[in-house]
Amino acid sequence: MLSILLLILKIIGIILLVILGLVLLVLFVPICYRGDVHYSDDDFNTHFKVHWLFFPVRFLLSYENDELKQELRIFGFNVLKEKKKEEYEPPLADVSYENELELEAIYGQEKDEELIDLVDGESDFSEKEMLDPKFTSVEYPDAEIPDIEKIDTGIKESRWQRIKVKFKRKKKEEEKKPKIPLSRKIKVAAIRTRSKTLAILAQSVKAAETAMKKIQVIFEKISEYIKFIQRKSTRRAFKKAMALVVKLLKHIFPRKIKGRIDFGLDEPHLTGQALGGVAIAYDMFHIDPNDVETIPHFEKEMIDARLEYRGRIFICFLAFNGVKFILDPDTRKTIKFFKK
Repeated sequence: MLSILLLILKIIGIILLVILGLVLLVLFVPICYRGDVHYSDDDFNTHFKVHWLFFPVRFLLSYENDELKQELRIFGFNVLKEKKKEEYEPPLADVSYENELELEAIYGQEKDEELIDLVDGESDFSEKEMLDPKFTSVEYPDAEIPDIEKIDTGIKESRWQRIKVKFKRKKKEEEKKPKIPLSRKIKVAAIRTRSKTLAILAQSVKAAETAMKKIQVIFEKISEYIKFIQRKSTRRAFKKAMALVVKLLKHIFPRKIKGRIDFGLDEPHLTGQALGGVAIAYDMFHIDPNDVETIPHFEKEMIDARLEYRGRIFICFLAFNGVKFILDPDTRKTIKFFKK
């Protein structure tokens, strides 16, 4: 008995270790990608390759000569491969003039359709279904309706009285008539006096009331969103979201980039401003100017970029930062507001 129990525990342990190993493999094996791009005034082509789990999962994407190609291979099998469907062409029938006259004589004349009763006298429904009012839509006028005052609920009398009083009060509140709008009163007066002027006035007042209700709803929404934006928790959540986006972009951005960019704009000063923006991007994403050579052309408008890049993405990094952001109290308050 003890040996069987140890064997079961051993199997369970092996299964748990396999599951743990697969989870760690998925989380800590990076998604590697590489590609190249060529963009100029009259040409654009790119190639992009992704592999994961040591090449069993590969994705290829290319755009060249105005043609887009994509391929997803899992253990060597192309999942996105489109099967060519052969169009079925029915055989041509040899219909002569005599055959057409024969077909028209057989099928061209209209015949009266006969109604056939297929009921064989046996019911497809059980006796319970036939007696169910919801099923047969039959009303029973002689049925006794139980009186709520005489129902034995098993509840103490004092508590039952409070429940009945509460029920009656709620029923009275529901039966209260709503406030009659001014347009309705004018319309009633117009019907009684048969005055067209009052009828037109009632329509105008009703349109004004509808417009005021819509405007009031809009202003309430705007004031609610203004209060939401002015909250300290919302501001903190927004700052954390921007920091998370920057962090994720830095992580996803290629680690190695090589190539050359030749560009020029309409005006020399615009080219200089663009060159300053490129310098800021180099510093933000840690791009080596020796790897990516940028050559400005101040005398003409043109662009010619040739780049090669490669990088990697860790799923554990994305999962950790995403869960951390979602579990943050400020983020949860913001999400709760949008779920209303």
